[in-house]
Amino acid sequence: MTHLAQNYGYVDYETFARAFKSRFHIAPSAVRKDRFVPHGCLQRWEPQVPAHRATTSISGGLVGKEAFVLCGLPFFIELGEKSFHKQWASFMHVQDRMNLGGSDDTAFHQFSAWNDDAELHGLSVLCARRVAEHSTQPPIFTLRTVPAADYVVFRHEGGPKDLALTYQYIYGQWFATHDLKAALCWEFQRYPGNGDLIEIHIPIALV
Repeated sequence: MTHLAQNYGYVDYETFARAFKSRFHIAPSAVRKDRFVPHGCLQRWEPQVPAHRATTSISGGLVGKEAFVLCGLPFFIELGEKSFHKQWASFMHVQDRMNLGGSDDTAFHQFSAWNDDAELHGLSVLCARRVAEHSTQPPIFTLRTVPAADYVVFRHEGGPKDLALTYQYIYGQWFATHDLKAALCWEFQRYPGNGDLIEIHIPIALV
């Protein structure tokens, strides 16, 4: 797997594993162990600028953020699930019961986490909004503290359409050609405005 990562231009195995997990929702170690080839794994994506590149840009380069608290509903997204529409619909039915506690950021967020070595083939997702640190919430909701981190931020315009291509560009080209690597197995998306703009925040390790 390490040689495969190097052959396709990834700076290290960790970056390759994250790109593989984001694309196929399964860790490369699980494919090697179970000899299970995800749908689309044999489709080669050529390392060229996608047609929608003009709608994807780096916003401000590296951005440092202090810790903050998200409040929402947690879901586990199974391998092969193409849309998070049902999960978001469930959250939208109850999100008005939250106490934002005077938070100055009213945008919706999606926090995603995974484990590259896990047997679970999928993502843990929190559909959420940002709330004040010490706010009290109804028991139906889950609170998650997002730690302070440095992020590289990508802006995807056009809502969910072509979002998969944006992630291919991020992990297939951007990280492969920059002296940065994703630090941890999580990220979050922020949806300012009416949802046409998606800000992808990926925590990075300074090397």
